[in-house]
Amino acid sequence: KKKKKKKKKKKKKKKKKKEEEEEEEEEEEEEEEEEEEEEEEEEEEEEEEEEEEEEEEEEEEEEEEEEEEEEEEEEEEEEEEEEEEEEEEEEEEEEEEEEEEEEEEEEEEEETPLAAAEEGKVEDDDGEEEEEKEECH
Repeated sequence: KKKKKKKKKKKKKKKKKKEEEEEEEEEEEEEEEEEEEEEEEEEEEEEEEEEEEEEEEEEEEEEEEEEEEEEEEEEEEEEEEEEEEEEEEEEEEEEEEEEEEEEEEEEEEEETPLAAAEEGKVEDDDGEEEEEKEECH
């Protein structure tokens, strides 16, 4: 009888040990699962951060492109303004030249041959004025 009792006790002990081992295994599994979940969360966070960084980079690139376009537009406007100024200057120069020509024509009309002769000048056939050679005599 005594032996039987001992065997039973041993069995019980074994059972208890087995239960403890199972509990430990479960706990380990749970811990592993938690770790995996944490890792997944970290990975997701990293991915999100990467996406955000990419978006920021894209935005920066877009801003840079816009700035470049604005600069190009400004340069074009400046070039157009310069061209307009040059055209205006050319027109002014042409007007001045025309005025000078008109003044010269008026002066020539005023200088009749008589007045020219009094001044000691005579027009020769080509219409060019020559100094008269009176002084040589």
